[in-house]
Amino acid sequence: MGPRIWMWPKTSPTNKYNELLSKSLELEGFKVESFRWRKALKIKKGDILYFHWIHYDYQHRNILIMIIKSIMLISYFLYLKMIKVKLIWTLHNLYPHKYLYKGLERIIRNIVLLLTNKILVASSSIKLDVLREYKFIKEKKIIVVKHGNYRGAYPEKQIDFRERYYIDKNQTVYLFFGAIKQYKGVIDLIEIFKEVANENDKLIIAGQPDAEMMIKLKDYLEEDDDRIIFDLRFIPDDELVPLIRASDFVVLPFEAITTSGSAILAASYEKIIITVNNPTFKEYFTPRMAIFYNHHSELKEAIILSHEFQKDESDYRKFLEETSWEKIRKQIADIIRE
Repeated sequence: MGPRIWMWPKTSPTNKYNELLSKSLELEGFKVESFRWRKALKIKKGDILYFHWIHYDYQHRNILIMIIKSIMLISYFLYLKMIKVKLIWTLHNLYPHKYLYKGLERIIRNIVLLLTNKILVASSSIKLDVLREYKFIKEKKIIVVKHGNYRGAYPEKQIDFRERYYIDKNQTVYLFFGAIKQYKGVIDLIEIFKEVANENDKLIIAGQPDAEMMIKLKDYLEEDDDRIIFDLRFIPDDELVPLIRASDFVVLPFEAITTSGSAILAASYEKIIITVNNPTFKEYFTPRMAIFYNHHSELKEAIILSHEFQKDESDYRKFLEETSWEKIRKQIADIIRE
């Protein structure tokens, strides 16, 4: 039995990543506990606090309250360091998707990164970004561990989405799925699709919009364009894979992104991805798995070119091997045991 790991969070209602990570580490012989603030003083010498998205615990619209919450969080990390608890942070993004005070965010994250024993990132390009943005962090602390794939991770409901949406088997389906937020570029995708799509093309927008995006989508919902299908709700876990299987292309027109579980999930089921030319994506997906574009103005060309695209099944097999949880769990276990 290895040291006890306090995973923060151990599971997430919107992402299988943490659950898969926790189960994988348990297979390596670790006892993985779910961290909660009410258990904060139960962490003992030799334990590990393994955390992910900490901004929820310090961000606030009121800058004074944010400073106080940040001091409390950092003080707790200092206490853990004092009692010889190892801190590991999988840094999914350089900054949170939403923030009000960039300077304060940088200070907080710099301090936490300095206190952290090991920083895990999903690609070499993210590692370089971290070193550029947080100049006081030693390179040897940052370790590249690939994001695990989602093959077989989700239950699959017996549902035919092409039948549900009245899509013929010969029609080409472009899919956007997931939470619909401003930075994900959904409005641009709809506008470009309306302009360049063929009559035989379909675009599915599936996911729950936040309040801001619901307002922006309202006009499109009233338009009479049967090429676009809106399914604006939280997509349950057991419907995700059948939805992806119903598509030919998964389009992820992010305006800004570091890593994407949606892209990993799509590739896990051998779907062609259309997305921004992100260095991390290019470490995961070959030119026979994805159509990359540099600017939103080029998304139009990417959709046009997609009709001639030929994927390579062997590239997907290699991707699944490189992102297997068996491989990843052994790598993380070695890092923890150092």
